Amino acid sequence: MASALQELVAFAEQTNSSFVCTNSGRSDKTKRIFVARILHVLNAISSADDLKVLHSMLGIHAASFEGIYAAHDGFVLYKDSLSDKAGIEALPICQWQEAGDDMRQWFEHLDDESDPDHIRSGVAFATVPQSGNYFVVPVKGPNAGKVFYADHDGWYESHFAADFAEFITRVTSNPVHLLSEELGCYARYSDGTTSIQWIPEIYNVG
Repeated sequence: MASALQELVAFAEQTNSSFVCTNSGRSDKTKRIFVARILHVLNAISSADDLKVLHSMLGIHAASFEGIYAAHDGFVLYKDSLSDKAGIEALPICQWQEAGDDMRQWFEHLDDESDPDHIRSGVAFATVPQSGNYFVVPVKGPNAGKVFYADHDGWYESHFAADFAEFITRVTSNPVHLLSEELGCYARYSDGTTSIQWIPEIYNVG
């Protein structure tokens, strides 16, 4: 069975990745198709100091992250080749603290009874770019080690992934359903010419 790192690298190295997109919301008569070329970017290796921070923040759950983060200090998946849009970003370790602070600000309005403690106290390690939403792993309690999707309009009581390895599998499987249905359709692609926001419908490689 491939490791999470092998799974991620194999996915990122696929050639000629693209989304067949439509100008969603239009009638059949005005619907158009655009092929958005996309990139998957794996960051450079993490520094020894960054890995110390990873261990400090994640504690006993660090091991599941270290395999990937020792090789790549984060990554960006489904990046638009013509704009700054992207589908998923696993943040560099040096950004985790700031991301967590930002994520927790979204939940300040909640009262104690509705406070999702397992999310509020967790480590925000990834985001859906330009959404204000984060993927969070709690480090305490019965949900420790699981990955949750913290939507600033609310949150999901059920976990997104049982662990970081399953997170990698989920964000590299069924890309259209992931971006358009599960994560709120924030990834809208550009043709570089018009202001149309192109919505992914089909994922192609090769």
